[in-house]
Amino acid sequence: MVQHKKAISILELKRLLYDLRDKQSYTCIRFRFLGGMWQKDFLQILKIDEIGTIFQNEFSGELLKLSKLYNIIQFELDHNFQQYQAHFHYDVVLDNTTA
Repeated sequence: MVQHKKAISILELKRLLYDLRDKQSYTCIRFRFLGGMWQKDFLQILKIDEIGTIFQNEFSGELLKLSKLYNIIQFELDHNFQQYQAHFHYDVVLDNTTA
């Protein structure tokens, strides 16, 4: 049986980031941008608001600011959270359809 990738919308990703920050702050995320490679390390969510999201590399301490979440095309978490499985690659889509 072929396993299909799970896809979530940008809105669902934003909701997930808020929930992670507020309910399970030790869980980190790593992602990849369109045409790019996966982030080397997982990132902790420091701040999220209407202006953007600030992440911190859990190893180097470097900060990364994203103003547009739609640049993310895939992500994974380092711990299970709600219905999301750790180390599973989730696709991010621009609308609510799933692949």
